[in-house]
Amino acid sequence: MDAVDIAQRQQELLLAKQLEQHKASQTNKHLANNQTCDGDYECIDCGELVEPQRVKHGLTLRCIACQHKHEDKPCKKL
Repeated sequence: MDAVDIAQRQQELLLAKQLEQHKASQTNKHLANNQTCDGDYECIDCGELVEPQRVKHGLTLRCIACQHKHEDKPCKKL
């Protein structure tokens, strides 16, 4: 590995870190409104806790049942 390879690798690592930090900050901005003091998330529609497998993937707004209902709703025509 020469100096150029090392510099490129450092740049890639820094970019990856910055992207991860940005993603985390954006997630927190949009989803913190329904987070409880215990760190759990309440569904914005029914108030039940969002399932852990959804939270693990960053899907914290709605529980599975309410998300299915939300996706099945037809769009309102203006």
